[in-house]
Amino acid sequence: MTVEPREGPEGGVFRFTGGHWRPNRRVTVTYGAYCRPDEACIAILYVGHVRTNRRGGFAFRLRAGQEEPGDAGRRIHSGGRPTFSQRGVSRSPRYRVIRPD
Repeated sequence: MTVEPREGPEGGVFRFTGGHWRPNRRVTVTYGAYCRPDEACIAILYVGHVRTNRRGGFAFRLRAGQEEPGDAGRRIHSGGRPTFSQRGVSRSPRYRVIRPD
């Protein structure tokens, strides 16, 4: 399942939440480098994992733009076009834009 948010300003943070996935299990997250729509993009793939809670929910935050100071400590990744997968589950997570300050 791939998600392509089409709203929000450059530098905005998207918070993806998933529900009803397999509880207490890993969800694999893959995403590429962030690229502006009118620019060529390098082919880099980042792979990470989040763990679902006892109800099968998870959250993942991704900044549409360059990493900013403090992002690592707040678990905000920088990139675009995230994909979420878990064996036997193919639901789309919901997302919302967290407006930059």
